[in-house]
Amino acid sequence: MSSEDCIIGGYDVPSQTIVFINIWSIQRDSKLWDNPKSFRPERFENEDNGQCKLLSFGLGRRACPGANMAQRVINVALGSLIQCFEWKGRSEEGMNMPKALPLEAMYKAHEIMARIAEH
Repeated sequence: MSSEDCIIGGYDVPSQTIVFINIWSIQRDSKLWDNPKSFRPERFENEDNGQCKLLSFGLGRRACPGANMAQRVINVALGSLIQCFEWKGRSEEGMNMPKALPLEAMYKAHEIMARIAEH
């Protein structure tokens, strides 16, 4: 719902108007994409190309029913990796700094994890 008067695609949209977004159509628009009907996930690898147009889970009533679960599972998985392993970078650079090359890290299970694995 629009919170204030605005213009979308050249149309005047008054405030409090329900707006339906057709993600399927946006992601297959030949004005936005080269060869839009082909499956090419590599088009999203470089965010500097100005094509940050991916809405991976869709929007509105027809959005992916598993989006909330997927976002929660990612948090649990990352938390488990942080909690269960000791991490060290292969170089002396800080692990949280932006990298030109992918980060290489070494990991070792915490002692408590070895005891859990025995059972």
